[in-house]
Amino acid sequence: MINPEKILVTCLSTGEIRYIDETMLLFKTLNAFGGTLSKAKKIACFTKNIDEIYKQKLSHLGVQVKIVDKINSPDVFSSRLQVLTLDEDYEFLVALDTDIIVTNDFSKFLQQDSIGVPIEDDDLLSIRNWKDVFQHFNIEFPKARVNTSFTNLNTIPYFGASVLLVPKMFVKNLYSTWKYYIKELWNNHKKFLDIEQALIYHNIQYAFALTLHDLKMNYNLLPISMNLSTHIGCHKDLIPKFQEPLLMDSRNNGEFLHDYLKPYRKKLSNLDPFLIHYHHRRTSSGHVRYCYYENINKKLDQINREIDPNLDYEMIVDKLYIDVLRRPADNAGLRHYADLLEKKQFDLKSLESHFRNSEEYTKLIKSGKLIKN
Repeated sequence: MINPEKILVTCLSTGEIRYIDETMLLFKTLNAFGGTLSKAKKIACFTKNIDEIYKQKLSHLGVQVKIVDKINSPDVFSSRLQVLTLDEDYEFLVALDTDIIVTNDFSKFLQQDSIGVPIEDDDLLSIRNWKDVFQHFNIEFPKARVNTSFTNLNTIPYFGASVLLVPKMFVKNLYSTWKYYIKELWNNHKKFLDIEQALIYHNIQYAFALTLHDLKMNYNLLPISMNLSTHIGCHKDLIPKFQEPLLMDSRNNGEFLHDYLKPYRKKLSNLDPFLIHYHHRRTSSGHVRYCYYENINKKLDQINREIDPNLDYEMIVDKLYIDVLRRPADNAGLRHYADLLEKKQFDLKSLESHFRNSEEYTKLIKSGKLIKN
């Protein structure tokens, strides 16, 4: 096992307050639930200076603050690569998105001969599209196939960059080659007209795939439990004894709404996550909002008590939306009904009755996709 003091856990964001808050939550949960990894070296990177009060708060969590240069790229997310430039004494680098919380010790996934990478939830490129891109860059086309976690789409090994477990011996080549392909994909995206928008908006992920395959780096495919997203479901075929989740779509300024409904109370019964990726979905009080899965929500309750044990009306409303309307609350509804609860214009029982008398709930009953309870 790697000495935890030789492990560097890091993240990168801008200096906006919402991302600073996410960064503090990430390291707070690492300290509380990360087991041996709570003893790891911790560095939070920002692309601009932050107020001294936040530096002090991070310092109290054992986190150093580093200011790094932005990468000059149209993709605002590409600067995340800069964590690979940290000149520190470590053997293993763990790079996480800021909107991730740690729920268990995941040190067993750190392998010294390979990079740990999470599977993506979907892939907007077809096999033919991928072949065109690989041919353009003269990279050998991979024979291996993986299935995406949300759509269960069979595609080439294509991974997200929200969780990266990187032995130090890979860091230098990974950084330079990844940065090269980010630039080259942007410079050449107009040559792939049918997938141009995908290459623009998901530049960093597609560049990462090209990097791994070009360098022929060993990689370790991480399980869903190492990057469990709460804004969408996991495909039923990827988790044993797991019924099909609700499909969701993201629109209306980041509000998450369902497309169609399936029977409720689905459990990831065999899954105890190590990392939960909540995709910036937090209440005004900073609590991580619920997903569709009961046992995961119990884990979130544990995390949220660690954040702030005080009553959060937005969490009550979010849970009611899921219980009755079988979807997360839209942002407007979340704030509206939380405000009514706080002002005592509704209590929980009357608000539930209000939801069950709504047109939306009536349509669910008539659809036959929901058993009235």
